[in-house]
Amino acid sequence: MNALKLTLGIAILTIFATSCTSVSSTKKPGVSLSDGYRSARLVESSQHLHDNGSEGSAEVHNAIQRSIRNQFKTRGLLYGVPNADLVVAYMLIRQENGATTMNADHFGQGRNANAIVEEARQRGIIKNNQPQSLKSGTLVIDIIDAKTNKLIFRNQTTRELIGGVKPVQRSARINEAIAQTLAPFF
Repeated sequence: MNALKLTLGIAILTIFATSCTSVSSTKKPGVSLSDGYRSARLVESSQHLHDNGSEGSAEVHNAIQRSIRNQFKTRGLLYGVPNADLVVAYMLIRQENGATTMNADHFGQGRNANAIVEEARQRGIIKNNQPQSLKSGTLVIDIIDAKTNKLIFRNQTTRELIGGVKPVQRSARINEAIAQTLAPFF
């Protein structure tokens, strides 16, 4: 059972290896959406964290959170401080053979997670020429202005689910996917 959990966790982590899809943001040419902000923090997580060895496992969340934190810190923003200017939230969506599930433990409240999942489901069905072999995962990242509680940025990365990737490769793929997802923000 633990081997199955580990395999599922690795598959979710490696979804970020083959493609990237962006949702529109409000970035103006030559202007960074991060301008004027000095700090960010992760949204407070749900009290009912899933630890089933897949997209909800602590290993998966730790890797994603570490990569997000590094993206902000390398650009000179403080990260993880109380009373931060920005709140970063993310959601994982898994889609395969007619079933779409989400893990929104780190997505917070006030945004329609179900509508985002439905949009991802529709995109997966429409874009896939062979629905019987559909296996993909999507990472959605939202950045919210902490003072106004307004969504200032949303982007997503969708990748094919694959397994059997070594931890070093998995980490590199996660970092690459998160860098791609957040690049339009910076």
